[in-house]
Amino acid sequence: MAISVLFDRRRSFWKWFSRHEDRLAGAAASDPIRFLGNVVRRLRRVHRSLVCELGPEADGKRQFVISADGNKTAFPVVVELASMAPPLRRWTIVKFRQRNQDLDEFTLRFGEIEIKPSDVEVHAEPVGEVIGLMLFIRGCTGSDDRYARAAFILLDQTLGEFDMETKVGPVEVLPFESHRDLRRLPLVKLPATFDTLAAGLRARADQA
Repeated sequence: MAISVLFDRRRSFWKWFSRHEDRLAGAAASDPIRFLGNVVRRLRRVHRSLVCELGPEADGKRQFVISADGNKTAFPVVVELASMAPPLRRWTIVKFRQRNQDLDEFTLRFGEIEIKPSDVEVHAEPVGEVIGLMLFIRGCTGSDDRYARAAFILLDQTLGEFDMETKVGPVEVLPFESHRDLRRLPLVKLPATFDTLAAGLRARADQA
């Protein structure tokens, strides 16, 4: 029964979205905050963790990103909901928050704290079946937990929601001046190194 109800809620969401496709596209352009609030309320009838974002527009179609908001248990719902999307003229459906391709332009602010990707270096290494990360942030002190919160937001932007939740293991946030003996790379260079490490872990798992 529960599966049937969930299926009906997904189908109802897309029926509503498709019926109002043009109006929603106009709302996204003119008042994106109101658009997101309206659509999130609808998404949460499907699952309480679902949220959405607006992505770039190309060839007259705007990206509509469905996210589990970091809740790994809701990942299957995101995948299944996206797979049920009907053909849409104005929208491209995207599963999970993607990597920020303009990371150099990204700035994160917590009160008086401002952090740019250029303020962060990373050490990455396999830890069992996942990848452990050490983030070194300029200005970071062990007593200010805002840097830890900032680190996870930055990693989400850098690696994307799916990889962040399924492939990343322990994360340490440390002062920039510490552990100078480790191999460190700028945050913007992390995706290529991360993908290489993840591919190595997959190959090792396949051979086991």
